[in-house]
Amino acid sequence: MSDDFDPEPIRELAADEPRTPLWLPAVGALLFVAALAWWFGGSSDDAAREAPAGSASAGVSGAPAPSAAPATAPKAP
Repeated sequence: MSDDFDPEPIRELAADEPRTPLWLPAVGALLFVAALAWWFGGSSDDAAREAPAGSASAGVSGAPAPSAAPATAPKAP
């Protein structure tokens, strides 16, 4: 059994241990905020606004409903 175990956490890194650049956590935070903005910005409200407009003009089979006004033929010159 080894007696080299030290239960105290390390307070300082060794001299040869690489340090994390300060911009790296900032990039992670920026990506997180962008993902949250995308998640909440693309909520189901957009789909709810589009669905009634499309379903109201479509028939039961999904084909577009005929228009109320008949098309007029162009007048001859």
